Parts: sequence; C-alpha cells; structure tokens
Amino acid sequence: MGNWIHGGSKCKDKKEEKTLERLKNETVLLLSFLGLLLYKRGDRKENYMENMPYLVGQLLKISDELHTLYCKVVRSGDVPPQLAGSALFTTAGETPYQAMAQLSLRMNPYITWAKQYRFKNISIKNEESWRARWYLNLYEDVANKLKVSVTGSTRFTDIEKAQLFIGYLASFPKRESSVTASDADNDHDNNGGGTNDEQ
Repeated sequence: MGNWIHGGSKCKDKKEEKTLERLKNETVLLLSFLGLLLYKRGDRKENYMENMPYLVGQLLKISDELHTLYCKVVRSGDVPPQLAGSALFTTAGETPYQAMAQLSLRMNPYITWAKQYRFKNISIKNEESWRARWYLNLYEDVANKLKVSVTGSTRFTDIEKAQLFIGYLASFPKRESSVTASDADNDHDNNGGGTNDEQ
C-alpha cells in the first residue's frame, strides 16, 4: 500500500488497479475508525498530532517522499519496491529510537542530495526542485516538534502505534502550493543546518 501511494508500483491491468483502489478505500475507513477510537478515548488530533508517535510517522512519510523524488530525478523514475521510511515502519512501532537512528543513516545521502537540488530551478512535473526544499522544511518542522515531545519510553503502546500509523498516512500541512521554485520560503530555508529557533 505504501509503495503504491508513493508511486513505485505500476498497475499491470484494470483488475489490479481496481484492487489497489479498493485497498486505498479500506485504508481510509481504517484511518477514520482509528481517529474515532482516539477521539472517544479523549485523544484529540490537536494533541496527538504533536506527540512523538504521530511525528515519527510523519518523519517516515517525509523520508518516503524524498526518497521517491530522488529516484524520479536521479534514477530516471526507478523507484524501489520498498522506500526508506516504509522499510522502518515496523521497527518504529517497536523501537522508535532505533528506527530514527537507522533512518538518519539511510536518509543521509538523499538529504545531502536534496540540499543541493533545491536550488536547481527545475520545473519538470514530479521532479520540481522546490519539492526538495519543501521536504527539507517539513523535516525541520517535524524535528523541531520532536525535540520537545520526545519521551523516555523506548517502546510504543498500542494507542501510540495507532498514532504512528495515522502520522504515516496523514497528509502533510497545506503549504505545498505556496512553496514554488521562487524564494517565497527563503526565510524558512534549511541552509547550513541551523534551526529556526536559533535565530
């Protein structure tokens, strides 16, 4: 499912396309159900969207998107069957700190690539260089939230695993349309490794 969402799989025929569409619809229902269970428990989205499990899920999703962009640009669209973030999803549910440590090693070449690619002013569909800047900004935003929400827990509970799952499949903040090849987001650019709150 994750591979299909990120564009790595191509449907061979209409039957497979319908099967994947049904799977997507079932996943949407599952996410809605998980959201309702969390709401009934008293965990509102305004709160759990700031919690470590949800943020780790978003970190995995951003990693998948950046890995996909890299494959589309550098590998001529040859996206592997398993992306960097989705490969660590199960590990993140069991041992989140280990998953983040492994993710940092796996994503280092893609992040390094994105830091130079973001300035290329490329506007080819699905290879736009502004996307690299946007993903780096999303990483920065999530990292800034994670540094205040990191807990001492080395394993996630079932509720936290549900939050991780929601974070992985949830949409990114609605900032994509405002970030283009222009320098509209330069004040929030990921230059030189500093964070926004260091200014």
